Amino acid sequence: MLVDDARTFGPTELTNLENTFTLTAQDAGLPRVRNGCEPPIVS
Repeated sequence: MLVDDARTFGPTELTNLENTFTLTAQDAGLPRVRNGCEPPIVS
């Protein structure tokens, strides 16, 4: 992904990156991809 200036790296670009990383992790076989803001899973 290319942006003109680091200051223009806004919500749309971040959403696109998040989607790309999520799909890549799923393709790599990770069973569950979590958002970093989610609380940890406690067993």
